[in-house]
Amino acid sequence: MEADKNIQSPTFNPALCNRLDRNTSGLVIAAKNYDALRSVNQTIRENGLAKYYLCLVKGKAKEKDEISGILGKDETNRLAFIYEGEDKGKNSLTRYRRLEEKHGYSLLEVELVTGRFHQIRVHLSKEMLPIIGDTKYGDKIINEAFNKKYGLRYQFLLAHKLHFISPMGTLKYLKDRSWCSEIPGNYDIIIKDLFGSF
Repeated sequence: MEADKNIQSPTFNPALCNRLDRNTSGLVIAAKNYDALRSVNQTIRENGLAKYYLCLVKGKAKEKDEISGILGKDETNRLAFIYEGEDKGKNSLTRYRRLEEKHGYSLLEVELVTGRFHQIRVHLSKEMLPIIGDTKYGDKIINEAFNKKYGLRYQFLLAHKLHFISPMGTLKYLKDRSWCSEIPGNYDIIIKDLFGSF
């Protein structure tokens, strides 16, 4: 008789399937068994999962835009950068749409199409739209002002929504299902203060 593949193996520990940058909050995916882990990884590889982030940036963003580039990584300083005219790194693609804009700030919903190291932060910084609170790629003076006024000590970047477009393997039953995170209290206060209701 064939063993049930969905029973958790005694040698398998629940594992995270995606990672967030340090000091980025929001949703992550964890697999309870090996089949689920394999299915999630395959789904991510085949672009069957859409990942959306909520972020606050300095500057007036376009209504929507697409940012691409070859990303490299400086392991010594733990920084990412965009290669100009070279092809040494990895292709990266980020899309965003503007949700709100006021007082020189924009609230964005960002779709992370490829998942490179610090991708959203580097891409938006390249477009002169630094994420508020980002100590590596952001604006130090603005970060200090938000820290003083709101107690914001990390980047305003939230893994906000996961949408299964075409899940693989044992996860096919999740097709067209989505999960959204709550907006943390201090983020909510900042949004309401800058833009009113959201």
